[in-house]
Amino acid sequence: MPSSYTSNLRLVEQATGENSGTWGTILNTGMIALIDSAVAGVVSIATTGGNTTLTANSGSADQARGAILNVTGALTSDATIITPSGVSKIYVVNNATTGAHNLIMSSGGTTVQITQGTAMICYTDGTNFVLVSNASTGLQGTATGNIDMDNFLFDRPLIKRYKEFYDPLGNQTGSINLDYNNGNYQSMTLTGNVSVTPTNWPASGIGASMTLFCTQDGTGSRTLSFASGTVKVPGGGGLVLSTAPNAIDEVLITSFDGGTTFYCAVLKAFA
Repeated sequence: MPSSYTSNLRLVEQATGENSGTWGTILNTGMIALIDSAVAGVVSIATTGGNTTLTANSGSADQARGAILNVTGALTSDATIITPSGVSKIYVVNNATTGAHNLIMSSGGTTVQITQGTAMICYTDGTNFVLVSNASTGLQGTATGNIDMDNFLFDRPLIKRYKEFYDPLGNQTGSINLDYNNGNYQSMTLTGNVSVTPTNWPASGIGASMTLFCTQDGTGSRTLSFASGTVKVPGGGGLVLSTAPNAIDEVLITSFDGGTTFYCAVLKAFA
């Protein structure tokens, strides 16, 4: 019975009793060395655009088996890297090309684009490519649920259409918690004097801010105070809200020492 080859990595599978005297050599060159390339090998691909079909050999070195594809060249048109159809594989693709054109990964179905100047992790199921992540600059794609970054550091981010969570607290009077975890925009209608205890503010050394919208009820003259932390306002004089019935104030609150000190500014009487 002759040797055969695995379907995805095209590694040699020697039949029992075959290749007497050369079995070890074939094992080393047709399997072990090729696994090494599939796990950690770098394949260099030069292109100026158009389609580049990766070589795919059974039992010997090729391009499609490599773990990392380093793509270079000055592009004069979009460049498409074509991997073998029907073969699943994970790739790290480094787009080191120049020129204002796209680098595309394809195996016959859905394609993905690799951003110029970045290294991205993607995979093909043999037909469709899927972008997993951007190894150079972080996550890409559209999230379908909540993502807890757990204080992950973003360095020099470019943010488009930035939004902040809004938490309406409704009617409030007496002592309440002002929970930072509930969002950076919060609002309340004061139906009596309110004393807030800020909770879950970031630790000292991390700047944090909150915008609190305060609406007086039909009576007015309700006050807002802090039950913990030192409050400082521009020019001193304490935290003073508008007193007119139904008046709306915006209280801007910041702290960078874990809530030991709160710096507050009141924008009064929105109308």
